[in-house]
Amino acid sequence: MDISQRTPVQQTSEASLFDLPQFAQQEELMSFPLPEKAAVSSPVALPVAQVLVDAPGAQWNPIYEYEIPHQLAQQVKIGCRVRIPFSSLRAEGFVINRSAEATQGLQLRPLDSVVSSLPVLTEQILQLCKRLAKRQAAPLMDVVRLAVPTRHARAERDVTALAAPVFPTFTPPAPGAWDVYEGGSSVIADLSSGVSVRAGCILAPAHGYSALLAPAVQAVLAAGKSALIVVPTPRDVEQLAEELRTCLVGEPLGLFTAELAHAQRYQTFVSIVQGRTRVVIGTRSAAYAPLPHLGLVVGIDLAHPAQRERRSPYIETSRVLLERADIEKTSALFFSRSASLNMAHLEQIGWARPRITVASPWRRALMPRMIFAQDAAFEGAPWARLPDSVFSTIRSGLTAGHVLVTVPHSGYIPRVACARCGTIAQCPQCSGGLAITDPDTPPVCTRCGWRGVTFVCTQCGFRALRPMQVGSARTAHEIGRAFPGVSIVTARDANEQISTPRRHSIVVATPGQIPRLSQPYAAAVILDAGAVLRAPALDAPLNFFRLCTAVAEHVRSREAGGTVLIVGAIADDIAATVREGRWQEWEEHAYQERAALALPPTAAWIALEGQWEHVRELLALMRAISMRESGAAIAEHAPSAGVMSEQTPLDALLAGGVHQLLAHAAVLGPTRRPDGTTLTYVRCSEENRPWCTRIVRLARSEVALKAGQSSRVKVTVDPQL
Repeated sequence: MDISQRTPVQQTSEASLFDLPQFAQQEELMSFPLPEKAAVSSPVALPVAQVLVDAPGAQWNPIYEYEIPHQLAQQVKIGCRVRIPFSSLRAEGFVINRSAEATQGLQLRPLDSVVSSLPVLTEQILQLCKRLAKRQAAPLMDVVRLAVPTRHARAERDVTALAAPVFPTFTPPAPGAWDVYEGGSSVIADLSSGVSVRAGCILAPAHGYSALLAPAVQAVLAAGKSALIVVPTPRDVEQLAEELRTCLVGEPLGLFTAELAHAQRYQTFVSIVQGRTRVVIGTRSAAYAPLPHLGLVVGIDLAHPAQRERRSPYIETSRVLLERADIEKTSALFFSRSASLNMAHLEQIGWARPRITVASPWRRALMPRMIFAQDAAFEGAPWARLPDSVFSTIRSGLTAGHVLVTVPHSGYIPRVACARCGTIAQCPQCSGGLAITDPDTPPVCTRCGWRGVTFVCTQCGFRALRPMQVGSARTAHEIGRAFPGVSIVTARDANEQISTPRRHSIVVATPGQIPRLSQPYAAAVILDAGAVLRAPALDAPLNFFRLCTAVAEHVRSREAGGTVLIVGAIADDIAATVREGRWQEWEEHAYQERAALALPPTAAWIALEGQWEHVRELLALMRAISMRESGAAIAEHAPSAGVMSEQTPLDALLAGGVHQLLAHAAVLGPTRRPDGTTLTYVRCSEENRPWCTRIVRLARSEVALKAGQSSRVKVTVDPQL
């Protein structure tokens, strides 16, 4: 049966959720033949400039042609910023090419002016942005804005006026700390000789990142190449830069973070563009730094939440570095301290060599002793928040040094509930959550600041509260009463300088705000660790591993008497993995499970979020484009189980569950949210990822063309499940 002859779905009196129209109901999708090219008569050589326009109306079709006036011919360079007329506006853009031909039949408008002749959008970075935009089904300019910061004219002039830098000369280094890692010595040898190295490394808790990075960067510099290092937070940037300066004496380091002042950030960017910097250390935006002669990209703790872009295209730093390594044929090293399923996937597909791990004789010696409170069967209350083993571990640690205690939350009691029925306490004024900020004070609303003298439960009328979450301040108060005379320090800020008295003290902090002391902690206690595993997240075990190793890196090694006590209900297999540090054995089992269930990273997932009528329209266009491009009915590509017939209304197809709506992809959902929005997932195999993201991208551009505005559906490729 011809697709165009299908009978439209019968309309009901009330539109049900996702009552998608059939293909015949869609307006004809826009399709134009490619125009021919014709030479432009002009005294200027290569008078046609292809400009990537940054304007509201050019989101999905951003490349336009303009004629270069004679007076601007010498200033217009590929990659420079220009100002151009666009519709009735004056917009800015980047010149991405110059040619002698233009689209036939079009009278080109001239460029207005050149904002700056400095080529800030290099060919490699433009290619990278195009790849990422296709993969994330996002507009190209959304990626370019991440790659090229806003111009600062004075900062650009200041850097351009500087004399050419004189770089120190380095020789190939010795392996150093790499010697205790299996295959580590070969990494330094390959980097020194210019051989591409692509691998992940599980770092021992006793080693800082600079212990392995310094030889690797020195080897790259000795080979005449540059290096790019991306870390999660600005605090990590400052610390790593301080450590590398002592190893790479005389080498100017470029620090690139979003927290820098605009002028300082653009100065660093211009220095990178002009080749004045060979080593760049920064947060996720630094992944686009246009270093010339790039030889090595390094990603540190890529599973950190800060390594994911919060704006469109919602991309992870790991993907940026992967694509960049492919485009520029560079080496790539990814460091973590625990398991990484993404690295396991890269090894599985042959992109990376086998993981670099500490050799067996050194494995236990380079990590503290990891013990679990649940293993102490003699305790009267093994599941208590502060069992006896907590106090014995702290007491023993204080005899040798400072002791660290971590809790998931800051504050005093950040969340409370009814002591009888367990209903979460809410503000009677705005329904915000209630918290207790100080001892012996009434609860306060975290949203509007209302302070209630008394609490009355809306469900059972009870007037007493109990804590649902205990913060670091309350924990410090409880531990302080158990250890009178011992200094208790609460780390309220990640950058706070902890002043340690002569006597050993107890430091209470959250995992992301652990103060670094001059000497490692003698012992550490991780409270409420089981809460991480109970979180409704696919990566909950991986987050638990990151928590344990993030604390362990601040503690002395086993040989020096270091101990980490983990408190909480932990599954035996998870506990055994942490205790022995055998991350790859856990990875192998978890990877097989995810492959069987078509979960990331073995399959591609795309999340569609928004009002249901907008998601419905986007899905309908995706289905139409899928059928048009596949040239066959969906049922011909779908598995035998659950295939819907051609006469089945699509609103029944999307009533919930997993269905084969697209030719090579499944649709999961939709699910309604309390705020009225819906969440739907599109799932396909990794082989079909390019096809699926292309369908989404075409559908989003069709919506923008039809409605005259951007799609009101948030599209996230590789969402966090």
